Order: sequence, then C-alpha cells, then structure tokens
Amino acid sequence: MLDSFAILASYRKETGGVRVYELLTNRDHSHWMTYINVGEVYYRIAKESGLAVADEALVWLEDLPFQFIEANRALALAAAKIKAQYALSYADCFAAALAMRVDAAVVTGDPEFEQIKDIVEIEWLPAKPKNAPR
Repeated sequence: MLDSFAILASYRKETGGVRVYELLTNRDHSHWMTYINVGEVYYRIAKESGLAVADEALVWLEDLPFQFIEANRALALAAAKIKAQYALSYADCFAAALAMRVDAAVVTGDPEFEQIKDIVEIEWLPAKPKNAPR
C-alpha cells in the first residue's frame, strides 16, 4: 500500500522514489492505493504546478500497476476509527485502513505514520529534505 508521500517521491524523482520504482516493478506483490490517496496526490500536484500538470500526473499515476480501491462504507468507517484515535490526516487514515484490510505495509516517509506503527506495518522511505515541497 503506497501512500501519497511515496507516489509524490516517485513523481518528483526524490530519493525515496527509487524504492517506489523497485516496488512497482516487482510483480511478485500486489500494489494497492485508495482513490482518496489518488485525490491527495492530484491536489498536491495541482497546488504546486497547476491543474493541467495534475491532469498529466493523473494519467501517469493511473498507468502504474495498482489495484485502485474505492472508498466504500467499510473502508470509510475503518479510516474514521483510526482518525478518532490518532492525529493523522484523514487521507492517511484511508491508506492505513486499506493496508490493514489487505495485510500490507504502508510505504511512506511521512513522519505522521510513526504514531500508528503499532497497528500497521510501515516501510519507511528516506525523508525529504526540509526545503522540499510538501
């Protein structure tokens, strides 16, 4: 399960993007992402570079070997339960909830996930430099 941090690291060609590429080219494992997290990637790129660039990035993202998951009632409530207990963004709660559902690790470098490392496995990417866009 890759969160928006991981996808943006790949898109921006940051250090962690190398590991994301390795994971996505490994066909021995499934790759998961919620459409909530797709939306998060889209709005972050749109804020940085505009809607046209975000539209192009969306085509790139949807070409990656993911199983994209809709946010149904069960996933929304699982994310809400995590949100009720932790100071994590709601989008990140969807990533965690999906990872728990499919018994996968969340691939991220987002330090907010540190607080839930006891309830979901985390594969940590290298942190972004302090001056990098968020």
